Amino acid sequence: MKNSILNKDNLQEKDVLSSSTYELDLDLCGFLTRVPSGTYMKVAFGFPQGYCAKDAGVTFKLYHFKRGNDGKIDPTQTIEIPCVITEYGLVAEINDFSPFAVVAIKNDKVESSATKSVYSRVVGNGGSVKVESSNQNLASVEQNGKVVFTVNAMEGYKISYVLLNQKKIDVTGDKIELNYDNLQDNNILEVAFVANRVDEYEKQNGITNLQQDFSASYNVPTSTSRGFLIVSLSILGSLVVMTTAFLIVVVKKKKIKSKN
Repeated sequence: MKNSILNKDNLQEKDVLSSSTYELDLDLCGFLTRVPSGTYMKVAFGFPQGYCAKDAGVTFKLYHFKRGNDGKIDPTQTIEIPCVITEYGLVAEINDFSPFAVVAIKNDKVESSATKSVYSRVVGNGGSVKVESSNQNLASVEQNGKVVFTVNAMEGYKISYVLLNQKKIDVTGDKIELNYDNLQDNNILEVAFVANRVDEYEKQNGITNLQQDFSASYNVPTSTSRGFLIVSLSILGSLVVMTTAFLIVVVKKKKIKSKN
């Protein structure tokens, strides 16, 4: 697998600082072992051992390896998966459970990209936030472009606040429009909701709902060889009905190359 990454991005072995591979196996009620067509998974992958988001001079990439009909990895089908780098790991949306690799590459060996990524999530409950064009949570924004998120509050709830990279932004209506020039390379959009009755009570009693520093939290294996990873499965049926379920995916992590 490492050779296919080197060939794809025209890298030498010394350019790859470290990497970790993940073999994801789906087991839902003992019978569903493949991701259904039209379904995507939100997964957080840990950093290679010894690395974190704050490491200077390092670019983290996520690769996906396809298997052929014989069950073996096809090196010609290696693709890079768009992702957002968070404090806790790489967040991506996937639709297959072939092997994956998180790779730490020297910055000067990575071509600069004009694309910026935005990952949206809800703090607590009370509604949802999705990319308007794809109904997913992860968006890639091209240079001079923009992305629009749709916010849907549940009945009896309203938007409490919206954070972009932990900074409050003002939102009018149920749309959040983000322009390329106002984004960082990696961005996290967080939306919090509040029950109408709670909001009314706070206003009547002069209570200030203090903002808290909510950070994305994922159960990500780091140094263990086997662990559990919580992901979200969204199924879009023929009647355009979306159902969200939470699955436990067994993760097998194999270390390829340790930090120099």
